[in-house]
Amino acid sequence: MSRGADSFWRLFFGSGLFALAASMATLSFVVLGAMDAPPAGPGLVQPVSAATAVETPATTAPAGSAAAPAPRVSSPTVEPAVQPTRSLALEAAIRAAIGPAHQGNVSVAVHRLSDGTTAAVGAGQVYYAASTFKLAVLYEALKRRAAGELDFAEQMELTAEDIAEDLGTLGSAGGDHGLTVGDCVQAMVIVSDNSCAVALMRRFDEGAIDRTLAGLGIEDTSVNTYDLPATAADMARVMEALVTGEGIGAGGRDDAMRLLLAQQTRVGIPAGLPRDVAVGNKTGNYPGATHDVAFVAAPSGLYVIAILTGGDWAWEPVQAVSEAVYRALEPHGGELAALP
Repeated sequence: MSRGADSFWRLFFGSGLFALAASMATLSFVVLGAMDAPPAGPGLVQPVSAATAVETPATTAPAGSAAAPAPRVSSPTVEPAVQPTRSLALEAAIRAAIGPAHQGNVSVAVHRLSDGTTAAVGAGQVYYAASTFKLAVLYEALKRRAAGELDFAEQMELTAEDIAEDLGTLGSAGGDHGLTVGDCVQAMVIVSDNSCAVALMRRFDEGAIDRTLAGLGIEDTSVNTYDLPATAADMARVMEALVTGEGIGAGGRDDAMRLLLAQQTRVGIPAGLPRDVAVGNKTGNYPGATHDVAFVAAPSGLYVIAILTGGDWAWEPVQAVSEAVYRALEPHGGELAALP
């Protein structure tokens, strides 16, 4: 497993990448509605009729709830792999945050990379992935680039079928002509564009993406089936691979984190955290699915967290679990100090 991410945050805040991420969060995108619903493309047929496949526009968290771009913070480190250690106290805090109203309908996986602290509550339960599947597509793109098999400067050709998947976000990538692979990767993550996601999947082949997931030890999540299944444990595993650079190199890690930090929908995990905590995330929303997967640069160490729910745009339990996990891992609740 490739680690070596200990210099990322110093690089991020010291080389202008932070300013770039902050500006990306407020780019003059022509965002008509950052839809999180996954597309219908091959292997991704919706489990509901087109008449009900309506997604609400992405929203930002209310003032005071960490919706703003990640601020300057102390430089956390990602340590080499350590033996995972299950935290019963953390699991108890998660269950308390879920509460009886959502019991059995919220699944959580947490892994702090610095010391191996882990917690899992229903983490193997299978859900419809919604747009969290785009994390797997992102990982595949970065893996191929690291292997010299993909150039992000190459032109993307979007078919009429690809363009038909647009829910109002394709304009953020520059329209349906003259797009590069990099343009599509960026739009797929930052505004959850479906047209670019489908085009990239066709370019890579869904079966190849599933084989890549299998190489990470993932067995239950797939982008190549009608049901588009995903689990919290698997989504946390993909996020961990992205933020440690496993199989994608330092450049892939840096680009993944930069894009996730600029992701537009911030009403889930980020909204449960103090404003000065850097968090990169990817959401997925659909009838019967409200998900968020993130990395959180907490004072005691970076952790990855996946929260999957069976609710309809049900952000309240996601926010509650996010806050509970942070408070359990940071008992003093301290805010991160600014860099000199």
